[in-house]
Amino acid sequence: LEDSAAISIADSDLDLVDSDSSSFDQISLSITGLRDGNLERVFLDGSTFELATDVSSQTTAGGNYSVDIATSSGEAKIIITHPVATAFTESEVESLLRTLRYQHFDGVNPTDGDRIVDVTVRDGDDESAAARSTINVDPVNDNSPSADNESFTVAEGGTATEANLDSGTSLLDGDTDADLPNDALTVN
Repeated sequence: LEDSAAISIADSDLDLVDSDSSSFDQISLSITGLRDGNLERVFLDGSTFELATDVSSQTTAGGNYSVDIATSSGEAKIIITHPVATAFTESEVESLLRTLRYQHFDGVNPTDGDRIVDVTVRDGDDESAAARSTINVDPVNDNSPSADNESFTVAEGGTATEANLDSGTSLLDGDTDADLPNDALTVN
């Protein structure tokens, strides 16, 4: 997921079914496993919401939704309602969930791990069972190591020692890798 575009939290074939109601007053998301503060964000209706910042009754840029976010260590609870207290139709909930996107903005070193998104809807009386999405944030080793030339001279049948190096104290002198200490530099 590192350096990728925002991704949907729901499948495109999402189908909401409630046998006793066709309207819903609230959509709730619980996102857990957050490890990188405000570098983790969701997008909804033209607005960007940072997942380590509390929000109270913020109307989205498109004017279609009101959003509340409560954050705690590694978790964001998001409540989405209509800003004028009308209910969502089934198709509105499906459309909202299909367009809700997550993105991690650390293109260099995001923290590895799953972000778990549990979504529930409330029909005014009851809350649904949670539908779960798992987003895997997987960092990529995108730093190229830099190696400079070292050499040593050893007589046939001899053993290379530090004293045989033409310069420096190690074959790895001057070699770098920005991911150190997580990556090891080796001599082959």
